[in-house]
Amino acid sequence: MDILQTKVLEYLKKGSKKIDLWGLKKKLGVKGEEELELLQTALRNLEEEGLVYLDSKGYYDIFDAKRLGKVQGKLTINRRGNGYVEIKDKNENKVRYVISRECLNGALRGDIVVLTDFQSGDFGDIIAKVEKIVKRKQNKITFEYHGDGVFLPYNLKTRVTFIPGKEECKKYVEGDLVLATIDGNNLGKIYDTPVFGGQILKYIGHKDDPKIDIEVIANDYGFYLEFSDLAMAEADQMPTEVLPEEMENREDLRDEVIFTIDGEDTKDIDDAIGIKKDGDYYIVTVNIADVSHYVKPGMALFEEAMARGTSAYLIDSVLPMLPHKLSN
Repeated sequence: MDILQTKVLEYLKKGSKKIDLWGLKKKLGVKGEEELELLQTALRNLEEEGLVYLDSKGYYDIFDAKRLGKVQGKLTINRRGNGYVEIKDKNENKVRYVISRECLNGALRGDIVVLTDFQSGDFGDIIAKVEKIVKRKQNKITFEYHGDGVFLPYNLKTRVTFIPGKEECKKYVEGDLVLATIDGNNLGKIYDTPVFGGQILKYIGHKDDPKIDIEVIANDYGFYLEFSDLAMAEADQMPTEVLPEEMENREDLRDEVIFTIDGEDTKDIDDAIGIKKDGDYYIVTVNIADVSHYVKPGMALFEEAMARGTSAYLIDSVLPMLPHKLSN
């Protein structure tokens, strides 16, 4: 926790009443646009960690679950579209909060949410409602166009929509699928469906197109076919062979018996094994591709790899963690 976050918590703990951003700015002696942005970042981080509560009127308070009558946690949604949040109490026992699909308030799987309106449920569970979405886990979602300017999530039980401009909707017919971003700001309801701000990123295809579900599944789990332009530019600048200066200070194993156990159609050859006899012993080595030599923190390639976490192996294709020039 940085110094500014600590100062915010110390003030809120000793403060006798809630306070808004501008009040905090004054009380903490924050000056200028740059310091104000740092304060806003500190507040967002504290809110996401469940240490600070921001109400609908823009006032901040310490997140005291008992006093506020609220809890915060990560939302899980089952196949029927109902949600639950599991939180440990002060005795480290798990408490399960169950949220019906009608009470999710536009929240999606993996979102950090604040729950309220508690009632006793079956099997020791607690029935609750989503009051607000603190942070979206994934704001890129596949939506299906249903006509009349309305987009609903494709293959998701949760009912949430966004409505782009009329001119934007003229491009699509019912059943078209798009990848779009949505935020956590509830703009109201249409037909009992929460409406959020959003933006269409790209057209995927029609839901009846062959193999369309492969891309949809990939998108739903945070895997995308395309890399950012900056990441592709970085990949294009990579050499296709190891340069002489890169061999310095490295052990040369090219005369050793090192091989892979892969089929002829293998693309991602990223590890190999070696073996040699040393007296009465055999020395077996495992040789791993040194990706970190090429992909370093701060690069767009690094951010893309962190977002994916791994390559995704689908039925008949691979969505690589890194562009093919590196992964192959």
